[in-house]
Amino acid sequence: MPNRITGLQSGLDTESLITSMVSRYQQKVDKLTEMQKKHTWKQNVWKEINKQVLSFYNDTLGKMKYTGAYRIKKTFVSNANAASVVTGENAMNGVHKMKITSIAS
Repeated sequence: MPNRITGLQSGLDTESLITSMVSRYQQKVDKLTEMQKKHTWKQNVWKEINKQVLSFYNDTLGKMKYTGAYRIKKTFVSNANAASVVTGENAMNGVHKMKITSIAS
């Protein structure tokens, strides 16, 4: 630890004078450090949001981009013993009715 002889000859407290002169600059440094911390926090939040958006895009929207998922057709047969129906992606939309008048024996 250095020996300090502050203001011994002049009677001035040079230590407090220097501290007060530097304090203004130290306040600027402290303010910039605080701003840098906030900026880093905001960056981290944006990175997390971007990860979540990318995950949503790849997982959820990725499944939706295949048109085959939209072309799924459903069928309903009231009497499965009388007839069966098979649909494909190219089946026409709508309600189709089939009347069975007699069954082959």
